[in-house]
Amino acid sequence: MQPHLRIARPVSDPAQAERQYVEGLGLRVLGRFSADDGCDGVMLGLDGAGWHLEFTRRGGHAPAPAPADLLVLCLPDRADWEQRCRQAEAAGFVPVAPFSAWWARHACSFVDADGGRVVLQHGDWQAQADARPVVGYDALEQALHWTSTYGDDQRALVSRASGEIFLGGIYGAEGDLPADVGDPALYVAVPHRHDLDLGRPLVRRFCTEQLPPELAGRVEGLFRRAGAYARFKELLQRQGLLDAWLAYEARATERALRGWCATVGLVLGPRRDPG
Repeated sequence: MQPHLRIARPVSDPAQAERQYVEGLGLRVLGRFSADDGCDGVMLGLDGAGWHLEFTRRGGHAPAPAPADLLVLCLPDRADWEQRCRQAEAAGFVPVAPFSAWWARHACSFVDADGGRVVLQHGDWQAQADARPVVGYDALEQALHWTSTYGDDQRALVSRASGEIFLGGIYGAEGDLPADVGDPALYVAVPHRHDLDLGRPLVRRFCTEQLPPELAGRVEGLFRRAGAYARFKELLQRQGLLDAWLAYEARATERALRGWCATVGLVLGPRRDPG
């Protein structure tokens, strides 16, 4: 028979904790108890898991969680991780700055109604043994913007050893680049957004999938002249569709960056705003 782990946490209101963790994290109720030696509470868990949570309330004992007191749920499937992060916020979990930089690269952190910390990690807990450094998503996205905006002289390189990103070019600090930056075994160059099909092809896909034909035709006409992207966003703003485009572009950018990282052997951390 395998051991079973029970993690007990004091809460101010077991019913409120039950609602948050069931609706937000997808746990299910395993049992409840009341007036048990002056204590009442609820037990929550997942089917097939070798652990469960017990939230208890006892008169005179107020919860006092510390920032380093974490409940961590490891979610290997990205779609599942993103969905649970959205559900957590909808259920009243409040996003907070992570306790350490490691969690900032690998997970999203929340607090529950009593201030208890919950961390939703994207990945298998055993994957922590991977010695490769994690590249910060926000930093890589900014590097993509850097290489795609300021002309051919701009470049960004990712260190395979540390995950650090170095910027160079007419507006960059070339003098701060490592001496061995030219070694492709040690550094990999961040591509231009056009190399990832994130330019005009992405606009066309958005128009085909989400705009009526008449408006899509107007967008196609905009791209026959310079400055088309700015006019494209102005048109969407007038139509009330700019937010839809920005969300579409963000999803496509993340898919492209994760695919590129997988191709070149980099480990990319989660977006800070998975919703």
